[in-house]
Amino acid sequence: MVSARRVLVGSVAVGGGAPISVQSMLKCDPHDAKTSLRQLKRLQRCGCQIVRMAVPDQNSIPVLAELVKRSSIPLVADIHFQPLLALLAIDAGVAKVRINPGNMTRSGQIQVLRQASQAGIPLRAGLNSGSLPKGLLALDLPGQLVEGAERFLHLAREVGFEQLIFSLKASHASDTIEANRRFAQRYEYPLHIGLTEAGPLPEGLVHSALACQPLLAEGIGDTLRISLSAPPEIEVLAALALLEGMSLRPSRLRLVSCPTCGRTRQPLAPLLSAVRKLSPEIQRPLTVAVMGCEVNGPGEAAAADLGLIWMGGKIGLFRDGALIRTVERKGLLHALRQEIARLP
Repeated sequence: MVSARRVLVGSVAVGGGAPISVQSMLKCDPHDAKTSLRQLKRLQRCGCQIVRMAVPDQNSIPVLAELVKRSSIPLVADIHFQPLLALLAIDAGVAKVRINPGNMTRSGQIQVLRQASQAGIPLRAGLNSGSLPKGLLALDLPGQLVEGAERFLHLAREVGFEQLIFSLKASHASDTIEANRRFAQRYEYPLHIGLTEAGPLPEGLVHSALACQPLLAEGIGDTLRISLSAPPEIEVLAALALLEGMSLRPSRLRLVSCPTCGRTRQPLAPLLSAVRKLSPEIQRPLTVAVMGCEVNGPGEAAAADLGLIWMGGKIGLFRDGALIRTVERKGLLHALRQEIARLP
């Protein structure tokens, strides 16, 4: 049930059989250009393809404009309540605007639709269970989400605007799944999937996976965000892991690590972090096993392309179950690059 329509968000195609894209959102002060740019670059490095920025007031527009100029991936303005902010964001050159039809007047929505049409950019109508339009007639929450989306669709068609992406999100997986199923059965517009108010780790990650996996398995969903009360980089890594685990995206770096126990000589987190830093450089499928001791380390490493195991105060590098060298922690990245280059 792949969305038949294809919408371009900057250079990223959404829908129409295009690869499922991964999104996140800046989680810093929208008036702080330096911090926002740093976070944007971190998201880009970890594989995010579309980034959204909250635009709460006119004072955030200059920061938005600066990020648009300096970003190599599409930037989306997230607008609530005030259509003027959407118009200013469009003038600033954003690749897409997201509005919530539940908290913007009909006349305001028309203004935004017309301005987006003139600028040649798409809109996302983001329907959230906590802020639905008034006067909906459907009896259940999934029906209300679909009805709210249909109202906006009819308004957009009156204006003659078709470059639309929809999202229908609830805080519970079952409602989100049902709403998206119903909408996908009726319409061919691209869908952005995920939960709203998913929660912190680990609950938010579990709930998001429960919502997204069934939809993706049915071919529903063209772009997604794993929304978490956590750093945005975690959202991106989680989304990538979900897509790769479902074979919906080619896997490059796959990390395998032990759960640790009392035999673990040193913390694994620094090793995992070091390996992840290499992810943007890896251009082929690569499995790296990171183990805390020698008990099952060599065995797990034998099934991976490379294995890392704490051995006393040093790190052992294994290939095909055999130790090939030991390195100090500070020399790990250099050694990994060398060993990756030697792989057949």
